[in-house]
Order: sequence, then C-alpha cells, then structure tokens
Amino acid sequence: MKVGPTLDGRLRIDAEDEDDWFLLGCIAKDAAGDSLAERYGEIMDGEVAEDWREYVVPDLAEQFEGKVVGVQRAIDEAREGGSGQIWVTRETAFDWYGALNLARLALEERYRFGPGRVLKRANQDPERYFAYIRSGFYSAIQSMLLGNLMK
Repeated sequence: MKVGPTLDGRLRIDAEDEDDWFLLGCIAKDAAGDSLAERYGEIMDGEVAEDWREYVVPDLAEQFEGKVVGVQRAIDEAREGGSGQIWVTRETAFDWYGALNLARLALEERYRFGPGRVLKRANQDPERYFAYIRSGFYSAIQSMLLGNLMK
C-alpha cells in the first residue's frame, strides 16, 4: 500500500493487493467495538453521569458511527471501482481522522499497548501483534492528515 499527499492538497491511498484491502477494512471493524461516547462519561458521578448517558451518548455515538461509515463507504467504492485509489480531501479529512482515532483507541483499550511501547514480533501473540501493526498504521495516516489536510 502506498499513502501520501498529492500536489492538489489531498491524500491518496493506493491499495495494491488483497492484504491492503483487508487492512483498510480493519479500520471499521476495529472502531466498531469502541464505546468511546460512554467512556467519556465514566469520569462523571451521579446525576451528571446519568444525564450524559441519556442526552449526550446517543448523539455522540451517532457522530462517531457516521465517521466510520463514511470511511468504510470510501473504501468500498474504491475497491468496487477497481482503481484501488482512495482520495481523502480536506472535507473528508476529519471523518478519516475520527474513524482512525476510534480504531486506535479501541485497540488500545483492548490490548493496552501503552505510549511509546515497541512490540517485537518474536514471542508475541499474532493477534496482538497484528493489532499493534494496525494501530501504528492508523497513527501514520493520522499524522499525514494532520500535516497535510488539517492545517
């Protein structure tokens, strides 16, 4: 897979084989398991926490889900179109950033990689190691989004 900024201010993702499509498809799968909207409310107590769950969580969860659905739609359209190219614009950059962030946070919640921790492939559970690789991939794309489209 190749990912990089273009001269016209977009980010281009080129999926070159089935492994690339699989990796891109993991964004939505990883993000889907996260309940970030609810976890935000865990620091609150009593009535405030109840109000958060009742009034804020549904809208926030819907916003998060919308980002993930938009990203998955872009991936599906590129794959079905046969070009293998996904274009991220300034208008869609926040959705991509949000979906990638949800996926990374969900992976961190599940596997507890920790900040700055480097996992070596040897002696690692393959599922955990692949999750670590995905998290790094998501972070790299987020960095490109921040540096090129979200200035």
